[in-house]
Amino acid sequence: MSIPTFARQSNRNGVRSDLTPPARIRGTVENKEFAAFAKRILRAFSRRVAQGDVEALADLLAFAKDIDREIQDAVDGLREFGYSWAEIAARARITRQTAQERWGKTSQQASNALLRNKNRSGGPCSGQEPLFGPTGGGEW
Repeated sequence: MSIPTFARQSNRNGVRSDLTPPARIRGTVENKEFAAFAKRILRAFSRRVAQGDVEALADLLAFAKDIDREIQDAVDGLREFGYSWAEIAARARITRQTAQERWGKTSQQASNALLRNKNRSGGPCSGQEPLFGPTGGGEW
């Protein structure tokens, strides 16, 4: 009696390798078409301002800030997904160092994030003692 095919393809923990996708598989996304659509909208918006709609200039500038914020969120998501600064920098056509300086968290942001996470979990930094500096009510 021969062993079934599916049993031969399982590894030691019982997972069938032929059914396990690679780590970075994602569904089909029409990013190029979506980006082209967004560019057309942006060009139409800027033409409207250029044709004398001075009131819309503030909206266009706010739109630029929104884009910067969304790029930051996208880079944060890529980092959480496991992409390196080198991979992100290559797609942005900048150096790894520039990408990290532009979109990386500063030490103050990292400290604030640490404090927020500790506050949520009720850890030692739950707001009753300073994150840095002496403890026990001493002077800084």
